[in-house]
Amino acid sequence: MVVLQASDFNFFENPDPTTNIITLAIFGGLLVVLAVGALLSSRSSGSRGGGGGGGGGGILAGANLKRQARNAGLSRDQIRTLQGLVKRYRIQDPTRLFTENAYLTSLVRRAVQDLDTSSISDEERESLKYIIFQVKRLISLHMGGRTTLGSTRRLRAGRDMQISSDKNEWYDTTIASNLPEALVVTSPSDRFDRPILWSKGTTVSCRVVAEGTGKVYTFDTHVSGIRKSRSGTSMLLAHTTRIEASQKRRYPRREMDMPVFFWPVFIMSVGTGRRAKKRAFVSDERRGFGRLEDISAGGCSIRSQRPLKAGTLIKVEFETWDRTKLTAFGKVRSTQRTPLRYGIMHIMFTRVSRKNLNMIQSYVYGIAEQTPS
Repeated sequence: MVVLQASDFNFFENPDPTTNIITLAIFGGLLVVLAVGALLSSRSSGSRGGGGGGGGGGILAGANLKRQARNAGLSRDQIRTLQGLVKRYRIQDPTRLFTENAYLTSLVRRAVQDLDTSSISDEERESLKYIIFQVKRLISLHMGGRTTLGSTRRLRAGRDMQISSDKNEWYDTTIASNLPEALVVTSPSDRFDRPILWSKGTTVSCRVVAEGTGKVYTFDTHVSGIRKSRSGTSMLLAHTTRIEASQKRRYPRREMDMPVFFWPVFIMSVGTGRRAKKRAFVSDERRGFGRLEDISAGGCSIRSQRPLKAGTLIKVEFETWDRTKLTAFGKVRSTQRTPLRYGIMHIMFTRVSRKNLNMIQSYVYGIAEQTPS
């Protein structure tokens, strides 16, 4: 008989609006402090300089920042958050935040690191981080919607890619180098770990995820040659400019390789009549083991010999790159079988604490890097 452990929460509970109100109040107070500091600073510099010619430029810059933020889909409170960061770190050219992903990431990193060393409460710290990561995600998505690869010549070496000859079975590969005459990729392996070498002229399809934006690009090309060296065998792919954006992920993800435990979760009614409530129960005796393939704020992929079926509710637990235990709850959206008797579960998160969500996003955006074991 399977022993079930009752959880002390409602699995489908919506976020508490009170928490969001408190968060906005906290950040609103900080923005007031920042605004007052900026005002005093401007008055002081104005009295020293004797002129007021810079005021109009500041107003125009602020209006332009608001317009760009609205175009990126930021809410009023998120715009205020961004304005506070621009003032706090004296960003001279805020327009770069909407065109250069690395510049935006640098700003977010500074803000998160300062919050980590601040004396505010843990609740305040995680609430502020959450808002900052929301700003980062929306602006990055906006950038991804406007950018295109243009040509395979823009793909850098070291990028992971998937390749297929029939668009049914996809294989993982890596861009070894990008030459003027061809894209050099490592040969993928079959189920017996043997290198796959398609003959010259074979038409292949490729897909790659753009860095920072999560946008997925696909293109068709053909094998233009085979290269053998001491490091292994590679395939040469002809360059192409016919690249399509097949999808744009709502949450950018990052690859991982970490052990993970998971349990199926069942929903049962507790009580009778009008007092009956739905509760989540975690089956302790049905613990599964696997490896995290990738993770995002919206979900993760787990490779396991005993994957759960699509539609199953799931509890996921693993240690992060800094040995912190992270727990999340979700739903298996799909399970993909592989030739090596493994299955890959694609999981959508349904409940993650704000602290754990911030930790995930710190890793995805490169704020907190994985340390070697």
